[in-house]
Amino acid sequence: MTKSSVMTILGRAHTIARMSRETGIPSDELLGMVKEAKARKFPNACTRLLKGGLDLAQKFKVSLLSKGGALT
Repeated sequence: MTKSSVMTILGRAHTIARMSRETGIPSDELLGMVKEAKARKFPNACTRLLKGGLDLAQKFKVSLLSKGGALT
């Protein structure tokens, strides 16, 4: 692991520990909440990337066909 990766992990751990002290919620529960939130965001991000990629491929295909290129 590079130093920046370690610092990122430590920064996240510090944030969760601080939030745990401020709210009184145990840190393992907060960590579970963070993981659940990321799991909910991930499919949406993947869907947007996939949709964007498919839109780009469609536009590329249309531009090739409009220039007289053959679809292979």
